[in-house]
Amino acid sequence: MAQTQQLDKINPLAKPVRSYVVILFVGLWIGLAWSFPLQPIGAPFIFLAYLTLSYGAQRGMLGTHTKNYACILVAGMLAHLFGFYWIFGTIRQFGEFPIIAAGLIFLLFITISSLQFPLFLFAYSTLPKALDRYALRLPLAWISVEVLAIRIFPWSAAHPLSAFPALLQLAEFGGIQLVSFVLIWFCDLLIMSIRTRNLLSGILTLLATLIIPLSGQLRIAGVNQQISNEKQIPVTLVQGNVRLSEKHDRSLVFANMRKYLQLSLNADSTGKLIIWPETVLMDWLPENIGHVSKDRRLPHFNNGASLLFGSLSYRSESELFNSAFAIGPNGEVPLPYHKRILMPFGEFTPFADVFPYLRTLNNTGGDFSEGSGVPIISVPLSTSDQINSTDIVNVTPLICYEDVLPQIATQGARNGAELLVNITNDAWFGESIAPLQHHQIALFRAIENRRFLVRATNTGLSAIVSATGETQARAPLFQEATLSGSISTLKQQTFFSKFEVQYYWQLLSLISSCLSIFIFLTINRREA
Repeated sequence: MAQTQQLDKINPLAKPVRSYVVILFVGLWIGLAWSFPLQPIGAPFIFLAYLTLSYGAQRGMLGTHTKNYACILVAGMLAHLFGFYWIFGTIRQFGEFPIIAAGLIFLLFITISSLQFPLFLFAYSTLPKALDRYALRLPLAWISVEVLAIRIFPWSAAHPLSAFPALLQLAEFGGIQLVSFVLIWFCDLLIMSIRTRNLLSGILTLLATLIIPLSGQLRIAGVNQQISNEKQIPVTLVQGNVRLSEKHDRSLVFANMRKYLQLSLNADSTGKLIIWPETVLMDWLPENIGHVSKDRRLPHFNNGASLLFGSLSYRSESELFNSAFAIGPNGEVPLPYHKRILMPFGEFTPFADVFPYLRTLNNTGGDFSEGSGVPIISVPLSTSDQINSTDIVNVTPLICYEDVLPQIATQGARNGAELLVNITNDAWFGESIAPLQHHQIALFRAIENRRFLVRATNTGLSAIVSATGETQARAPLFQEATLSGSISTLKQQTFFSKFEVQYYWQLLSLISSCLSIFIFLTINRREA
């Protein structure tokens, strides 16, 4: 340290340059962690990122000069460039933009998404320094901004730990935010104990190193014991790998449906739940259709299997939905679930109700309505002895990106859902790592609510996720495939789902942000 201080006196530019290098490495490590989704190597990279950030913070490298804000913005752009490079291909190929226009849109995307980083710097620099005594200022600043920031792809600090389920089990109590908070707190505490050789921080670091993975393993064992005592339901996920051009070709609607039927024939058996992806039927069904006999487009299995699949639906000429339908073994069709979190520009045009002419600027966008009500479908299942005798499994469908946010899954679990089912079409992202990243985020819904999560996708990643967050089985990406397994119907509510903890994180983040703004304004007023 003495040599570093002496170097700073000889060359005043040395310290700022080192600060910029440290900040840029934070962005690089985060980007690399997201470049290897679901792989063990992601964890060392994310630890490196927050250890580097903690080192920079404790060495006073996170200054509030304009250059520091610019540098940390560049670090955020670096993280998004390495971690989510595939978005350029999505814009270029599926948006059909020229390469220059696609590049500009991608640059705009990563710039807006990276604003989280300078906002973190503002929060960290204005929160009370007294929090540093217990290494709380850094994680509080990061999580506050992470929770409140509006992002298209809502990644969190702890997602790259997904290959190590024992480290994720705290999500049952506080969601992904708690796991991320503990990750950053641990890194800050470790750096503090090394730099200051403080006995308290050293003891806390040691305890965290021992207790977190050990308690996680014990919790996994306990949940697995509960799973073994519950009813088992056989499921089959069907991955048709239909190209996007074929999926949206109206002349191929029935050909695509036949493809899914043929892939499902061997799975048709008494008590089986077959699951197809989002909008397998690219045609409009009335929401209250009631029975397969009323519409020849509806599929029906003869040997006792039930079906959950995605389709377009309508309630009236002005109420159009992206929906999940269920069909029981007797052909009955319960009321569908309508997607509630719509994708801007794809499924609706923002502010089009106020400025209708905006719809003309977004010709390829849909005009869907937002669903409402309790997100549960009571799916009839034939019992093991006969088709005409049915049981019920309560399912919360999560359509498309609804599984990357906790709200709908939590509401379903609170209202009696026994199974979470994600049906999606990730063909928009091409043959990239995006489906793996999607799965890496989604699996936290299983831990938060202690429910099995099954994901049926058009091109992948189709998978069965246990209530412990472990991926029990997965189909190969970008291929036609069927994936069979079994799930357990758990009913107990977790702390996270029972008390809707995500809203308390939002409240804490709002209070923290208001405190930062108040302190900033107070300091400026005193200086003036």
